[in-house]
Amino acid sequence: MNRLQVKCWIFAGFIVGLTVTCSRKPQAPPTRLVLTESELSLNVNRIEQELSFIRRYQALVNVRGRGPGGRFRAKLVLIFERPDRLRVELFAGLLGSTQWTAVADEGGITVYFPKRREFLRETAVRDVVRELIGVALVPRDFMALVSGVGVDVSGVKPATGFRLGDRVEIEFSNGARLFIDRAGQIREAECVNYQVSYPTAWKRQGGRVPDQLRLTSDTISTTLTVMGMDINTLLDDEAFLLDIPDDAERLQLTQIGGGALFSLTNSAR
Repeated sequence: MNRLQVKCWIFAGFIVGLTVTCSRKPQAPPTRLVLTESELSLNVNRIEQELSFIRRYQALVNVRGRGPGGRFRAKLVLIFERPDRLRVELFAGLLGSTQWTAVADEGGITVYFPKRREFLRETAVRDVVRELIGVALVPRDFMALVSGVGVDVSGVKPATGFRLGDRVEIEFSNGARLFIDRAGQIREAECVNYQVSYPTAWKRQGGRVPDQLRLTSDTISTTLTVMGMDINTLLDDEAFLLDIPDDAERLQLTQIGGGALFSLTNSAR
């Protein structure tokens, strides 16, 4: 076989391969099927069980993200007790000094800034938390986030549910949406204030709660990694008490300033 014949065979093979490739039909996307009433009820019951499973929680959480001032890095101590008691302490800098400590319930929030000897006391919990960490949250939202549900939908009526391949999507009457994988783990959740995703298959790995979550709002994008936790153990009686020195100066909400999590750009490395 001469050189010209070899080239012709190669060209012919290329044309045949191209024809076969082009003749393949693109795969149709999976059909979006409406869940039956029993399927929807089964999924909602599972979600409610996961929301109520953790009665008490304490953990050290590593935080990395990006905010208005650039990248930030810090650590949080997060403690809660249902139905609505929460304590969050923010550590920043190389020595891990306390930036602020916040204690909240559905009725209000108190925040103390030890370096500045200043404090804030307000009833508008969401507004204060938004200034502190860039996401408008109340205690029940924190509980839903670390429980693996993402959004507090307890007592909220499910509007409808869909199955798309091996994934389930449930929409609630308050606009929240949850996306559940084939293992029954919520992979993504969204509501009016934020979106959250769970990148690790913590359920399949035998975890009781997520070890990592990614939280996004219109202000920040951050990854929270749980370094260590205790679940449903007895908490210290003083966990939700916050002593404010008599000489501490009271702040207004607009005066939080550099105490916000996303202002800690100097601690990011």
